[in-house]
Amino acid sequence: MRVDKHLLELSLAVSALAHAGAGLVLPQRSFTAPSASAPVEFVALPPPPAPRVDEPPEPEPEPEPPPAKRAAPKPIAPAPAPKPTSAEPPAELSGTTLTAEGPGTSFAAPTGDGSERREPIQSGTAPASAPPPKPSAPATAPAPKPATSTVPLPDLARRPEPPALAGTLARHYPEDARRRGVGGQAVVRARVDSDGKVRTASVVSESEPGFGAACQRTLIGSKWSPPMDREGRPVGTWVRYTCRFRVGL
Repeated sequence: MRVDKHLLELSLAVSALAHAGAGLVLPQRSFTAPSASAPVEFVALPPPPAPRVDEPPEPEPEPEPPPAKRAAPKPIAPAPAPKPTSAEPPAELSGTTLTAEGPGTSFAAPTGDGSERREPIQSGTAPASAPPPKPSAPATAPAPKPATSTVPLPDLARRPEPPALAGTLARHYPEDARRRGVGGQAVVRARVDSDGKVRTASVVSESEPGFGAACQRTLIGSKWSPPMDREGRPVGTWVRYTCRFRVGL
């Protein structure tokens, strides 16, 4: 019994020493009970920064095209100086003599002096000048041709007398012949109606191209004295008319 008691005491002593050693080895912790009245603070934290998004790099600017080579301006040739236009001198008619011959009547008229003459046409040569042209009247329908008989010139009691045609003939002088100083003549066959008007004329001959047409234009539309037959009635008849174009006389 004594032995058992002794073992029990020894076990208790060893156990006490073991606990004492453990207390020396383990650190001692002090615990402080939190105070019930300590205030609690809430701190608002800033939001986390947005994730950084890398912007795409800017594209490199395209290289500028090389400047186009400007063509050297062509030298502008100076405009040629206008040639002095020598105005065509007016036709000198003071030395031009225009003559015309009709049935039983002939005349020669120097033109270009600008004077107006109203003398009657006589046989032989007599100066005459046509009056200035009247303003052209509005175009009207041509008068109907009088229906009369045609009597040959030798059978007439009174032959038709031509008007003063020198001025009209001068206006119709062919320009080319005038510039070249060419004269000549033309023969035209014309019909004088009973009212004395020439409505039809044809060229018989001409010494220079253009003279026949000029003489024809001179006669058509001219007013003659009406031809009369032996009974005193106005009739129509055919005449030959010679236009002479003379320059430098």
